[in-house]
Amino acid sequence: MAVLADRRGAALIAHIPPGPAMHADTAAELEPLIRRVAQQDATAFRSLFEATSGRLLAIALRVLDDRGAAEDVLQEVYLGIWNRAAAIPDPCRHPLAWLTTLVRNRAIDAARRRRPEVPLQWQGDDGEEHSYDVADEGGGPP
Repeated sequence: MAVLADRRGAALIAHIPPGPAMHADTAAELEPLIRRVAQQDATAFRSLFEATSGRLLAIALRVLDDRGAAEDVLQEVYLGIWNRAAAIPDPCRHPLAWLTTLVRNRAIDAARRRRPEVPLQWQGDDGEEHSYDVADEGGGPP
């Protein structure tokens, strides 16, 4: 997830020189970043990403148990924040809780969209193991 892009497809974060590594844990550290992101400040957006992405990725991973899907969810959330920056709640008193809720809800939505896997083997009432080899006319297990 090296590059996030805005809806026009232009690189949004890749062209911003990296700032010092930051791990914001308090609302006091995140609130100013959120306010600046609401004003479309790309440097603040990068700082917000660097400060929160690790923790938010862990939340998405916990829900989805799939790193690729979790990274997709995280990218969707950050792109949504950037593309709808004017809709960021003001004041955002609990920014980490707000971001966590966005990621958790998006991850739950992604988990619900996954198609359930159909087992290729099953155990019948007689205790014998059966498996699908070729589609039969019945379309299901006996």
